[in-house]
Amino acid sequence: MPKSLLLMACITLVGCSSAGSSGAGGSGGGTLNFTQFCTQYADAIASQLSTCNSGPKDLWGKALGDIVRCQELSHSVDAGRAVYDPASAQACITSTAGLACSSILNSPGTPDCVKALDGKVATGATCYGGIDCGNGSNCVIPSGSCSGNCKVRIAAGAACGIADDCVSGYYCANNLCTLNPPPGMADVDASCSGGINCKPGLVCDRLTKNCAKPVKEGQPCTFGHGLCEFFTSCSSAGTCVRSSMAGGACGTTRAADGGSDYESASCIDSFCKLPAASSLGTCAALLAIDGVCTFGSQCQSGVCTSSKCAARCVIP
Repeated sequence: MPKSLLLMACITLVGCSSAGSSGAGGSGGGTLNFTQFCTQYADAIASQLSTCNSGPKDLWGKALGDIVRCQELSHSVDAGRAVYDPASAQACITSTAGLACSSILNSPGTPDCVKALDGKVATGATCYGGIDCGNGSNCVIPSGSCSGNCKVRIAAGAACGIADDCVSGYYCANNLCTLNPPPGMADVDASCSGGINCKPGLVCDRLTKNCAKPVKEGQPCTFGHGLCEFFTSCSSAGTCVRSSMAGGACGTTRAADGGSDYESASCIDSFCKLPAASSLGTCAALLAIDGVCTFGSQCQSGVCTSSKCAARCVIP
């Protein structure tokens, strides 16, 4: 997992049930079974993202949990495509809580996390997700398919394509596996214009172009500066409010004087439905199977195929 639970699997989950598959090791005597580990690891990642990137922890957890589900990942352990090491699991959770903000998104996980789960599917063999493949490879699944093949990750500096995965710490840019950019170094009140990035945990003021601390949910804000923490936006009343559920307002609000200042509000457990030629809309309930969609984020299943919501793949 952690070869990419930070980058592919459990970095993107939370809210998974602790019931169900035990994987290797069981849960007796204080040992975490796989699903329990997956859930607790996800919670640790959500806490780190909330601390390092700002934003309510519960909404980070919700966003992560919508992408990867622990119960589905457990199928790989049960089927023997991945081997779970409970001895490394608790140490992984503990070490994750101590990760520096500068490495939380650029790391394959701490050494204990890398050892906690090991994919066993050979290069070229059938896989159902990145959890199945070893640390040096990833599962490449064709569009519209539920399975793919393990493919070796591209080496640093080597040629790559849009569908390729580079080795840990690198990404594909200009058709070459390129070192991930270092974390921003600009501190509070320093300039963040011209491609300069703020330190982790700070945001770039949209109007002043200086780094600033994000404004927390429920705190006063000034419209147009874009300083409200993740999953929140500055309301017309001048307060950072969290994104809406179905039935709430969403979209982009412009300054009353018609200027270029704006604030954007998104949706939770719903999607933003915009009327024609309007930047403001309403959060609509997620669509059931066969509902007409454009993106998977509009569907209850998270899958949109041929403009219709489709069922999620059943992982054996």
